[in-house]
Amino acid sequence: RFQMDREVVLFVDLHGHSRKKNVFLYGCDARAEARGAGPGPARGRLAERVFPRLLARKCEVFSFGDCNFAVQRSKEASARVVVWREFQAKHAHPSFRMQFS
Repeated sequence: RFQMDREVVLFVDLHGHSRKKNVFLYGCDARAEARGAGPGPARGRLAERVFPRLLARKCEVFSFGDCNFAVQRSKEASARVVVWREFQAKHAHPSFRMQFS
């Protein structure tokens, strides 16, 4: 119902991180989905990296180099992956987990 009433353009799950220092994102690689790793339409090249690149340009404490876009099997139940897969069914919107330390 939420998807029918409103358009979600971005999902960000915020977390604190105690081991890895910096501010960075875990994303979901749409190219892996397009190769058959799961549901969802193929999207534009590198579309999931636009938001992190913009953050890196505008925010000194954000590290694009520390971002990771792989979807590991152990993270299949994480909010970023579940929401991303759900919204991929109809739309091509990115989903991230932002880590702070």
